[in-house]
Amino acid sequence: MLRLMPCLLLLCGAGCGWALELFPPVPVVPDAGPVVVPWGEWVQTLSVPACATADALVVNTIEDEAVGGARPWETWSSAAEAGPTLSLREALWIAWNHPGPDTILFDAAVFPSQAPATVRLGALPMPVNLDDFCLDARGRGVLIGWGPESVGDVNGMWRVGPNSLMVGVSFVTVPSRFRVFSGQLVGCRFLDEAPGDAFFSIDLTGGTVGPGNVFAGPGGIAVTTTVTRSAIVDNFFGVDPRTAEQLPLRRGVMLWGGFAGEVYLRGNTFLGNEVGIEAPFDSAASVLIVERNDFFSMGRAVASGSVRGQVGPLNTIRDSGIGVQVTSGEMVITRNSISGGGVPIAGPGPSPTGLFIDGGVGGVCPGDGLVELFSDANAQAEEFLGEASCDAQRSFFWPGFPTSGRTVSATFTALDGGTGVLSAPVLIP
Repeated sequence: MLRLMPCLLLLCGAGCGWALELFPPVPVVPDAGPVVVPWGEWVQTLSVPACATADALVVNTIEDEAVGGARPWETWSSAAEAGPTLSLREALWIAWNHPGPDTILFDAAVFPSQAPATVRLGALPMPVNLDDFCLDARGRGVLIGWGPESVGDVNGMWRVGPNSLMVGVSFVTVPSRFRVFSGQLVGCRFLDEAPGDAFFSIDLTGGTVGPGNVFAGPGGIAVTTTVTRSAIVDNFFGVDPRTAEQLPLRRGVMLWGGFAGEVYLRGNTFLGNEVGIEAPFDSAASVLIVERNDFFSMGRAVASGSVRGQVGPLNTIRDSGIGVQVTSGEMVITRNSISGGGVPIAGPGPSPTGLFIDGGVGGVCPGDGLVELFSDANAQAEEFLGEASCDAQRSFFWPGFPTSGRTVSATFTALDGGTGVLSAPVLIP
């Protein structure tokens, strides 16, 4: 480019006033976009107790053991038996044979956080019921996958028992029935590269999934055989928490027909899934508690069969075809925010009728129970206003003052049953 400059004596002598000096063009550096924190480093921000590091087993190779022949590692109980190189499979078997607690770490030189390395596991037996066990990949770049011969193998994944933790690992190309554990799963990613509609099947027996796990791929997480209280808390289904980028995922959480006891979901984010949380089977022994979750752009946010429990309070459901779908009267739906989609609540239960605005909001109850009132700009249930009990004449009245220009609708929850559909809206003058 050209730039005017005061002259120099060297260029034109003492009588010169101005001169032209030629400079090369300044190169334009393209915007590289926001810097994404490596997964292993992001996991370090989660509030999770550190694992014991004394006598930890340190995996320092991505290689797996060869299929065929003797399998001496299945009897090892110390790293010394493995020699200078320790594979993940060898470490798992040593932890299984050694009385716990046991911790498996990953060598930073082999598994740097900025350039994750992949361990591909073949079709060999894995240990089961690893108790008092920690698999810790915080600050590392660790991908674990299975070869084509292992996909569909029910026993392809090791199983982890109580008092155990797995943190910071990214799983890819998992077996179609991915049996995990009854301990705690924190800051792990399930990024299924395999085709098909497989679930990551997690057998929770009093275990906790969360915080900070990411699920992406064709299937989702299937919770099975729950015989006590289990929790799925503060996870991300179909979304990367570092960037808010949407990831492919058809279904979020599936509660299989064999589950019994209580499954508790809180603080999870679901984005763009066909179904967020689904309990399609009838199970009188099942209790489902869903509260403080966020659902965005769902086909159905919560879909339940004959399962008892509660959806709410403080779930946020936006831009979804169906907010909450139930097929029986056993589910209580309370104090949620549902708007921007199709049907807020779908099911067989009745709703209040005859809503009117006169110094508050009143109407007629379909039975004995409780009425919840909501306002919305588009005839749904964005804002919870309050609640009112049904009196002896089966009428209700809430003495509040909703915002003018919006609509008000109501739900009814029977004293001896669940919650019905949202009532017809009334415009607030």
